[in-house]
Amino acid sequence: MFDLRGLREAADLSQSELGNRIDLSQAQISRYESDPGSATMEIVFAWLGACGSSPEAASRTFVQVNHAGIDAGQPYEGLHRRLSLLEQYILTGPEPSESLPPLSITPKDLMLKIRHWRRKPSLLIAGRFDSGKTRIANALLGSSNLPSQYTPTTSVVTYIRHEDDKPEWQREEVWIMGTGFDPSRWEDEKYCQKYRLVSGSFDTLRQFGTKESKGDILRAKYALVYMESPLLRSCTLIDVPGYSDAEDEERSADAAARLADLLLYTAPAKGFLDAADFLHLGLLLRTLPTIHARSSKGIEKCANLFLIATHAEPSISNSDLNKILDRGAERLYKQFKDTLLVSRDVSQSDLRERFKTFWYENQERRAELEQGLLRTLSSILPAVLEKHVNNEVKEIKTKAKSVLSAQVEAYERTLGSIDAARRSLVVLREEEPKHRRRIREKREEVKKYISSLHKESTAFIKSDIAPMLTAVAIEKGIRANFTDKDEAKKDACTKILEEAQFRMDEFLMAKSSQLSPVLEGYFREYNVSLGSFGTVDFEDGSGIPFDAQGAFVGGLAGLTTLGALGLWASAMGNLGGYILVAKLASVLSMVGLSIGSTSLVTLVASLGGPVTLGIGMATLCTLGAWMLLGESWQSRLAKKIEKLMRDNGFVAKAEQAVNTFWEQTWNAFESGAKEVENKYGQYIVANEQLLRDEKIGSKDKIEATIHELEGLKDFFAGIPWRVSG
Repeated sequence: MFDLRGLREAADLSQSELGNRIDLSQAQISRYESDPGSATMEIVFAWLGACGSSPEAASRTFVQVNHAGIDAGQPYEGLHRRLSLLEQYILTGPEPSESLPPLSITPKDLMLKIRHWRRKPSLLIAGRFDSGKTRIANALLGSSNLPSQYTPTTSVVTYIRHEDDKPEWQREEVWIMGTGFDPSRWEDEKYCQKYRLVSGSFDTLRQFGTKESKGDILRAKYALVYMESPLLRSCTLIDVPGYSDAEDEERSADAAARLADLLLYTAPAKGFLDAADFLHLGLLLRTLPTIHARSSKGIEKCANLFLIATHAEPSISNSDLNKILDRGAERLYKQFKDTLLVSRDVSQSDLRERFKTFWYENQERRAELEQGLLRTLSSILPAVLEKHVNNEVKEIKTKAKSVLSAQVEAYERTLGSIDAARRSLVVLREEEPKHRRRIREKREEVKKYISSLHKESTAFIKSDIAPMLTAVAIEKGIRANFTDKDEAKKDACTKILEEAQFRMDEFLMAKSSQLSPVLEGYFREYNVSLGSFGTVDFEDGSGIPFDAQGAFVGGLAGLTTLGALGLWASAMGNLGGYILVAKLASVLSMVGLSIGSTSLVTLVASLGGPVTLGIGMATLCTLGAWMLLGESWQSRLAKKIEKLMRDNGFVAKAEQAVNTFWEQTWNAFESGAKEVENKYGQYIVANEQLLRDEKIGSKDKIEATIHELEGLKDFFAGIPWRVSG
């Protein structure tokens, strides 16, 4: 808070003189100087003006509130200790030789998994540009290091981690990064060096990470920050630029949303939650994983969501604050009850529990938020993540035993029929031109099918989405959902946009799932080619396994910010949807707790612009500025919304988003298919070398291969992990 006494004394004014200037008594001036937190924003700005100061200049005179921040302890200490022991086990374990055919699972894959399991959840603070997001961040951190003033400040997406997480090569507390940086690669030294613009102390963040700073000149987009704070032992904090009509900043903020495991959305108590808030919350809620469906009993619904009424200053009574939150929950529930909240099974009362207040200087008005965060960070998220790790370790042990046992058995059969295996490999090589032709044909089938899904999606927009945006349909929706004219003027447009978005999401999810059997047909073509390796010369007609589906998933992992997103494609289910999971990187998204395929339900919104398909904040605000005269207000409002949609080219932008959706799907398929063919080539070469006539003898080589595979099987079976549950 500002040092009000210091400001008055710097202006050489007595309490009486200042009181006369801003129409307050000397006693009131004295009281506000003793308790600056009791002053309303109107009084603060009048005080600043009378003293000849500005919020920017006065921010340097903040009086520090005694606030130690949120301390959820070290909830991952036990898990990380167990992971360290597992790392040591891997380092002392076998390392597969280059002569082995491609494996579905290796110790190196497991080590990569551990890196992801170590990641702490991300706490995203998002909201309007004037809602005090960074003020909340500093309060939670128990710090004043993040630039925070009464005017909008943050201009870069800031990732804040505990200083113990800082890589050895990153000596400074702050690195400012440029356009194109992928924040999930913060541990990659060469990558970070490539995008680093400048580094230094926390003053660097003030110089390059705020509006009207040097960062605009350098085109700064992100900041990597490390500090000592109890909060950061339980999460990574992400502070994003406030939502406004600055498209560049909003795109950055929306991109950061896909990393969020826990969301704090802020809006000022006065004018709480407007139309633009609803649009942004649509994207954020689509991206935010749900944790209650697969969690233990006793965990409240939407435990990773907090909607905060900020600037809850003393001039607003407790009764009025409760009314503000009640009304906000009612309006938000009406907005999403038929779309995003259905699959989460959330009632209006459930949603109301997620609404909290915040006023930095008043413990009472931030207590519920802090207590709720403490519970989520200290017990709910750690329990969810540990349960996931336990399940994944169990799955890895089971799957590795199955896959490696099948390979051992295949090589044992080969050992008894070496000559037959050699003849089979000769046939396999001779059949290679036919194999390549069949693979090209299957590739074209996939391409044609994606093209047909693309055409169906475009037709759907014309046949189903466009009619929703006519004045007649809009008026029908207004009459069905709104009885209050003022409420309809605020919320009807965003309600219609949400319903259109939801319809597109559902359609694209359904169409992407239809792609799975087509992809499976593509994978089966490799089994057809490999059928010649299972000739009648073998006892049961089966050859050495090749995991085409697993290789495909490995190719997709190269597109992602997640690395190895799963060790076996057989566990993926919807392969069509899985193609696009490359766009996500939140911890809970990785553990599979999102609704359906989160990447699918967010893609259209994220491609369309900073707000749903480019309907801007300023444009929405115009709906409240005109008089409803003449015909029914519902009809007039419907025509106004229809014109807004038409002027903003909503349908054309939706079509472009769908075009990009299917283009990215095809590009992802090509990446996965390329990796399958690479692995297939390695498979043939490895087996040819194994069976080639040499001095050592093929029999000895095969026996060595069997021994190595047995060692890997024992390694995975012996993973030292006590799985609970």
